[in-house]
Amino acid sequence: MAITADDARETTQTQARGLPAFAPFAAWALVLAVMIGVSAAMTGEGFVYGLDDPLIHLAVAESILKGGYGVNFPELSAPSSSILFPWLLAGLLAVGAGVWAPLILTLGASFAALALWRMILMRAGLSGQTAGWAGLALMLATNGAGLVMIGMENGLHVTATLAAVVGFHDLVRRGQVTAVFVAGVVLGGLLRFEGLAVSGALLFLGLFFGRPWAMIAIGAALAACLFAHVAWMLSHGLPVLPSSVLVKLPSADAALSADSGGLVAGLLDNWLFTMEVELPAFMIVLGLTLAAFAMLAAGRGRLDKPTMALLAAAVLIGGAQLAVGRYGWLSRYEIYAISGLMALVAMAALPVLGLRHARLRLYAGVGFGMLLIAYGELFVTNIIATQNMAQQQVQMGKFARAWDKPIAVNDLGWVTWNNDRYVLDLWGLGSEEARLARADNEPGWMDALTRKHDADVAILHARWFTDMIPASWTTVATLGRTSPTLFGGTEVATFYATRPEAIGPLRATLADIAATAPSGSLWDLNPSATPLKSAAPAP
Repeated sequence: MAITADDARETTQTQARGLPAFAPFAAWALVLAVMIGVSAAMTGEGFVYGLDDPLIHLAVAESILKGGYGVNFPELSAPSSSILFPWLLAGLLAVGAGVWAPLILTLGASFAALALWRMILMRAGLSGQTAGWAGLALMLATNGAGLVMIGMENGLHVTATLAAVVGFHDLVRRGQVTAVFVAGVVLGGLLRFEGLAVSGALLFLGLFFGRPWAMIAIGAALAACLFAHVAWMLSHGLPVLPSSVLVKLPSADAALSADSGGLVAGLLDNWLFTMEVELPAFMIVLGLTLAAFAMLAAGRGRLDKPTMALLAAAVLIGGAQLAVGRYGWLSRYEIYAISGLMALVAMAALPVLGLRHARLRLYAGVGFGMLLIAYGELFVTNIIATQNMAQQQVQMGKFARAWDKPIAVNDLGWVTWNNDRYVLDLWGLGSEEARLARADNEPGWMDALTRKHDADVAILHARWFTDMIPASWTTVATLGRTSPTLFGGTEVATFYATRPEAIGPLRATLADIAATAPSGSLWDLNPSATPLKSAAPAP
């Protein structure tokens, strides 16, 4: 990370006053150690990620090291929501990081994000000491610890976004195209598809600040990476967008199919979900975007060109998130936009208004309060999420390895990581064949696929499939949990024998797994034919 002379000078002055610049980083390390330690103590399984998604990416990374891509080597599939993340994991797997690889990446990214917040707030006019502690407060208030614990690329995406806006500030204020800017713009677009909105906005605005050929070159490099990825996907019969995106975002599938009606319906569904479940987060993005727009409109002829560019970038990024962005799922989707907007508005507004402006302090207090309303509960929620995983998905993974034969599921992750047997994903993230079959919903498609792949056992959240589950399948056991259901799925996973001859061996294997499960795992090895269901929606 590039450090400017101003950054180095402020650090030296801070240390000279006997206030170590690393103190906020030490405090951040303590926060993470406490949360991870508490979580590991409560799961009964040690440290467990708050989602099963990191394990899907680890399975893809395993396949990459073997020369494939997907969760069932050598079959090709595209379950990863990120172009770059599985490759980063593959590099760590190659040196023996194992299941810790996602945590290593998210931990490193969180400390880099804290350093970037310090740089941002110093550029906004705060002293090095104040900037460090304010950056720590912002990390705490924007689910920074949660992004570490879920082990996904979202934490890296936040860091890339902050790097891009720091670099953009240096471009418009100092005429410098820094390595931080290049890394943030390129990596942001490769880590998450939403990052392309940030990269595109900053590169477009950067054209007007004396370095147009540099912006074109950076954009061309990013475009070349994207083109290579898309070309590889198409050449192997995979869709342009990952199956995970097409499954979770009907609007994306509709856009690829040129279905304008489906696109509109998908966007409306996304907005309605956001209004119902994630309204505080949406209001934060809306408020920051409107604030940037208001300052931009009022500043014509009054603010200098660099300040106007910072505000214009905020409007473009916020507008894109408001229009098509996702929210929620442990509040990991929107944090990049909120972080980028706060950084841009701070670097634009604070030098103009002055740090002692009474109205500014009021706005800052209200904004911080909104962050706490939206994300304060996540200190507890992220720990509950790890219990969810330990009590159910981890046990499903243990069963899959003990069964040691092909199985069918609707939740990948723990069942596919470190498992060389075929895992048929009936929801479609890890199987393009299943994704298309579920969308067509032809009679008997589930039974046909399980027979094709010799899957004698299916582990499903029954409510996701309504009346699709074949009547010929036998309910053998259910697995519930005592920890509260946070989102998606149901409290109960049902184990089905897809063929009668599998019933006996399945019961015996499940009895062995249930005997070693943590106390929060609720096994029923003699369930009724109709499994229990919750009101939680399918994702």
